[in-house]
Order: sequence, then structure tokens, then C-alpha cells
Amino acid sequence: PTTAAAAGLRGVVAAPEAAQEAATAAEQDSYGAELQVGDSIEAQDRHGYVAAAKVIGVREGSDDAPRALRVHWVGFKATTDEWINVGTGRMWASAAPPAADEPRR
Repeated sequence: PTTAAAAGLRGVVAAPEAAQEAATAAEQDSYGAELQVGDSIEAQDRHGYVAAAKVIGVREGSDDAPRALRVHWVGFKATTDEWINVGTGRMWASAAPPAADEPRR
């Protein structure tokens, strides 16, 4: 746990760094809630690699399942596309969209 509250220490104030880490983690966990088809992001695949991706589908959440985004990995075959649930911490804002003529490795 990164915060005093998460550690079960009531009445203890977390250090500013811990509060910043908790806020960043909360933002990362909710990232994707507002994304739509066509948005460019960076995401972590099921093997742990991070790559540029594009949202190609949205499955709205329900009581039984979280919202999920279908992502296409830029520069890879469609067979590698996958659904990623919002709240897993596997998606981030893209630093900068790749140029159309920029080669991908």
C-alpha cells in the first residue's frame, strides 16, 4: 500500500509523495473511461510490452463487467488486437501521435 489509509493506519497523514503517487495511480486506473474509437494511446499488451495503439472498439461497462476498449497495436497485424478493461492500469495517454510516415519497430 502506498498511502497510510490503504495500510490501515487511521489518522496518519501520508507524505506528499505518497499522496501524489496515489493520485497518479487513481488517474491511471480510471484512464480509458472517456476514450472513444479513433483515439491514439499507449498500452501494455498481455505479454507486458508497451506500444502505441489505437482504440478500434468500445464495450460499455455494466454491473457485471467493466468498460473495455478494443485496441489495435500500431504497426502490427490485426490478429494481435485485444480487449483491455478500463481500470487495469494498462493504458496511458500517448506522448505524441506517430507521424504517418514514421516507421514503427
